[in-house]
Amino acid sequence: MRVSGLLHYGLQLPDLAQGKDFYTDFGLNVDEHGDRLVVRCDGRDQDQTLLVEGHDKRLHHVAFATPEGSLPELQRHLESLGITLLDAPAGGPEGGLWFRDPDGNAVNVRERNSPRRGPENRSSRTWPATTGEWTGPAGSARTPRRARAGWATCWSSPRT
Repeated sequence: MRVSGLLHYGLQLPDLAQGKDFYTDFGLNVDEHGDRLVVRCDGRDQDQTLLVEGHDKRLHHVAFATPEGSLPELQRHLESLGITLLDAPAGGPEGGLWFRDPDGNAVNVRERNSPRRGPENRSSRTWPATTGEWTGPAGSARTPRRARAGWATCWSSPRT
């Protein structure tokens, strides 16, 4: 079980049109995908950045890749650490595993080419409204801790 790479990061912006103009003028390709914008480098078929609209400028989420077939093992590992899995936040891509890191940042781990889930496949889990909220087992509130057994092995991988 390991994370094999960074897929993309999501930025929340108050004005998507302004974001589109900036990244286009900067030399990147920007395309509309539903209610968000996808930013890619020329010649790359991987989304580098997702832009979603929101009240303030902030990191919306970060998405990591994991080897095909490893999501069930990763899910068991995260749940053994007391990390609650959530649905994708508004504007985030569906699929994979979603949760918050100890600092309240939204994290998505997915197989590199994982299919996106439609609304009919969503779970009953809810996304906490507060970025600092981190819910433990059975909905009990917990204070996030940075040092957790197994966390480093979950998020570190040898450089290739």
